[in-house]
Amino acid sequence: MEGLLFIWLSWIAIIIIVFFLQPKVPMVIVYHLLIIICLSSYQIPYVFGDVTWSSVYITLITIFYIGKEAFKTKINIVCISFIMALCKATYDIFSAVEPLWFMLLPSWFSGVILFYLSLLMMDSNRHRMQSLVMGMVISECFIYFAFTKSGLSYSLFNLIWLDHLAFVCMLLSVWSSIQFISKYFSDSTKQIHKKEV
Repeated sequence: MEGLLFIWLSWIAIIIIVFFLQPKVPMVIVYHLLIIICLSSYQIPYVFGDVTWSSVYITLITIFYIGKEAFKTKINIVCISFIMALCKATYDIFSAVEPLWFMLLPSWFSGVILFYLSLLMMDSNRHRMQSLVMGMVISECFIYFAFTKSGLSYSLFNLIWLDHLAFVCMLLSVWSSIQFISKYFSDSTKQIHKKEV
């Protein structure tokens, strides 16, 4: 959708965080989202196309937050990011080379696979988000090198990539909200049973 899904989901996330989740979710996320939205309209030209400034900002911010984790967690996130990158890169390359096999699958199906992998391999939602974003960054580089090695042109970190990233982050946000709601109801039922006893 050439960046429209990314813009819509970013503004929806900003509105939900500011008006409903402000005490629980830090406002730094809103500032990051606003900066990413502003930078998405600016591009860095290179030989085969343009790279959006927002993808550079997303990569740097993700590396910064991964760097603040403990050493063992960093190694874990990096390894899982490479696994996710290989998964997404092979899926996208196979869908480009053999489109008949992937004709019935929608373009966002690789995001569902990445989200499922993050649920299997990580415990914390913060670490899941970091590994998902880093995995998508690395996979985009893998796809770019595979296409250029084959003599094909590929637009690196374009607005479609931002749409896929926003979709994967939306899936993870929905999952974390489901976890929060289920934890709230389980805690409330435990308190009711304690009062009855």
